[in-house]
Amino acid sequence: SSVQSASHSRILEYERDGIFATLASINTIPDEPISTYTFVIDLQTGNTLAQNVDPARVGGVSDWQAIGSVLSTTDIVDEMSRGTGIWVVYEHTNPITGKTETKHTWLVLHDGLIFGAGHYSSDIAESDVRFAVSNAIRTYETNQADDAWVDIITPDAPIRTDALYPFVIDADTWTRLADGVVPARVGQPETILDTSARSVDDVLAELREKGSLWVTYIFHNPATDVEQLKRSYLQLHDGLVFGSGYYILESSVQSASHSRILEYERDGRDATIASINTIPDAPFTTYVFLVDSRTGATVAQNVDPGSIGHTTDWGAITSVHLSSDIVDVISLGTGTWVSYPHTNPVTGQEETKRSWLVMFDGLIFGAGYYTSDILATSPSVPGFDTGFKKICR
Repeated sequence: SSVQSASHSRILEYERDGIFATLASINTIPDEPISTYTFVIDLQTGNTLAQNVDPARVGGVSDWQAIGSVLSTTDIVDEMSRGTGIWVVYEHTNPITGKTETKHTWLVLHDGLIFGAGHYSSDIAESDVRFAVSNAIRTYETNQADDAWVDIITPDAPIRTDALYPFVIDADTWTRLADGVVPARVGQPETILDTSARSVDDVLAELREKGSLWVTYIFHNPATDVEQLKRSYLQLHDGLVFGSGYYILESSVQSASHSRILEYERDGRDATIASINTIPDAPFTTYVFLVDSRTGATVAQNVDPGSIGHTTDWGAITSVHLSSDIVDVISLGTGTWVSYPHTNPVTGQEETKRSWLVMFDGLIFGAGYYTSDILATSPSVPGFDTGFKKICR
């Protein structure tokens, strides 16, 4: 979803600012290489017109050349010419690791130009996390003098954010040295493994053997202000453990929305709406809903309407958030989280619901979870009971 947003936001920029300003904007190379960089190809010549990644890091071979070496570019162009985008898979040099990896790229044809962006993993959430860790290590390497990297990673004040944030742990003392969202955690004993099935000694032993690993545990989500199931990637570097992670429930909710967008791209509007409007035998919580962004009418929703008191999600959302503010944000090609009171169709109780909203083709695609869902997912972690009771105490 973030990859598709990268491509489509550049098309919106093109429509607003024109070709020259957009190409100049894309050709601005960031200080640190990024995974979901955008590139623009001239359809007639196949030349790369813009690309916001250090060219030296990709061996001088553009994405379009790499795509053309394994796939028929004629077939790709024919498919895009129908008015939809297309996913392509090929081998390419990862600008962060410098290694050849499988890349998944989204291509869209607009005004004779091919706009593309991609990621280097079958799991975009895990890919984004690994890049966050790599960039934190790069910050450390570049700013070791006077420990400047600690202040660069750690903000001056707590940040309530949905973005991935890095953290750094001292492997010897097991204390947090830097934190990308909550500065008060710096200097405190580390707690990320308190609810994990793995001990600190076990994790450190594997880190010393393999250099990196994934761990799952319960941790405080600064965006929701509650404890949630989190999956983090840890990498040992220079006696320090660099990490970043994502909250599993939120990732699955985002996937629910974006999988429907891909269905819409593949099958069209009518078929997707009919699919979503198929009511299951039993209500479930992470149902998808579609809203017409112009009228605010709910177009589709796969939950029993009687179980939510005839109050649609959009009606509940706009009772606490301005609809114009939401539409302004998601019109830029990115999604947004919203929280609001809503009746859980499973429990029948009013709870706080947190939904991810994305706009596509004039429709707002949404999916969310309720407060009770947070605890419902947590016991899947071995050792959850004792660890979570420790947090509660």
